[in-house]
Amino acid sequence: MQRGGERLFDELVGYLASAGHDVLAVSAAPTSSRTHRPDGAEMVVHRIRAGRLADLLRVDQSVTYMPAAARTIRRWRPDVVHGLFHLDGVTARLARRHPCVVHVQGIPRRAALMGQPIQRRLLRHSFAYADAIVSVSGAAATSLEEEFGHPARTLHNGVDTAPFVSAGLTAGRTSEPTVLFPSAPGDPRKRLDLTIRAVNRIADRWPGLALRVAAPPSPDVEARASTLADVPIDWRRVLTPADMPAEYAAAWVTCAPAVREAFGLVYVESMAAGRPAVGVLDGGVAEVIDDQRWLAEPDDEASLADALHRALQDAQAAATAERCRARAATFDWRERGPAFEGLYRELLAAPNRRRRR
Repeated sequence: MQRGGERLFDELVGYLASAGHDVLAVSAAPTSSRTHRPDGAEMVVHRIRAGRLADLLRVDQSVTYMPAAARTIRRWRPDVVHGLFHLDGVTARLARRHPCVVHVQGIPRRAALMGQPIQRRLLRHSFAYADAIVSVSGAAATSLEEEFGHPARTLHNGVDTAPFVSAGLTAGRTSEPTVLFPSAPGDPRKRLDLTIRAVNRIADRWPGLALRVAAPPSPDVEARASTLADVPIDWRRVLTPADMPAEYAAAWVTCAPAVREAFGLVYVESMAAGRPAVGVLDGGVAEVIDDQRWLAEPDDEASLADALHRALQDAQAAATAERCRARAATFDWRERGPAFEGLYRELLAAPNRRRRR
């Protein structure tokens, strides 16, 4: 449960249960569980196996799990179906349940469905059945309407900031300036090579500067990085989410210059730990990082180097950590959770919503 939709699924379920709601969480995995909270709320995690048609149809397993998921939903009859997969409107349709929220992760592009005729057809039905389509940022909502013609409302993700705040308050950063790259080093979209080149550009202005990468690399990634880097690279063995707060706390600055980032949990996490986050002016990043000094032009090495330099300067100011934590707090579940609940109440109260069958 490190990133993206899986992280949102996990934390949204937890928030709703903690807020006193009975929650049915449906996911594709081998076991199920049921818990009762002291406040009387019930949380059922019902895990189902994906259908065997995945290999035959050459589609993602999240498509072929829909019939079993629909049967589970029909059995439990939830007040609202909130699907965190863009085709979950089809699941709700099979279950004959309204209201239905389809929550689109990432920045949707029609080109991504090329060669997937089944998903293209299902997507049309999914959006048509939804009572609300939600995107994780304004940028993602704009892309959805431009690419598919469907308007969506923006509902920024919630983040459990407490572990990151605690780490930043209790653990000191490195004595020498350190830049943390918090993303998968082998994913080209995350731009590790660009980060290395940008760090190289400011090494002479920051004696002792080092780059930390929060994941072990593959041999080819490590070899390429070693040929590019003029500064030491510390490859961190971060294998679980519980290890990440300490990594942010140890760094001076986090750098994640990924393109097509719909939201960017890493920016919230870094700022929750009191550390400036550097990103690029693409996707929904600027909706999270509100300090323009820490934003660079996409794929612009010089621009990224300048943003890193400014962030490292700001990291030395005593007020920066508190300013970062204050920004991250606007994305904490205590702030974001009520917006999700408000959406559910709105749909349940709508006089023209479709009658359940």
